[in-house]
Amino acid sequence: MFPRKLGYVQVQKGYMVARIVGDGESIRVQCAGLNHPRTLMGDYLVVADGFQIIRRQLDVGPFSFQKLGALIHLVPTYDGGYTNVEIRGFQEAAEELRPHRSVVHVGGDPLDDDSAKRMFAETN
Repeated sequence: MFPRKLGYVQVQKGYMVARIVGDGESIRVQCAGLNHPRTLMGDYLVVADGFQIIRRQLDVGPFSFQKLGALIHLVPTYDGGYTNVEIRGFQEAAEELRPHRSVVHVGGDPLDDDSAKRMFAETN
């Protein structure tokens, strides 16, 4: 089942860019928890707070989050890649969005709306 709305969050070094796919507007949230020298997430609690800020700023309504899907895109790559624990950490931090389902995508260029929808749909 595809959610009514899809939230797409690009996670970059030091900040996140988020939008509702198809809405056209995006927000940028600075996040000090994304400034670790060896990996992307340096402080889980600060990153989770960043997702809470995104949830408030996107303001899709109190009941819409029940049908919100979330695609979390870890854009930067690191030697050796991300561990399963790091990916799980981002997925758990993204629960602050209160999505129906969340998916973590690693690497590559930022996605346009069609690519984000396709990536979310292909990841079960």
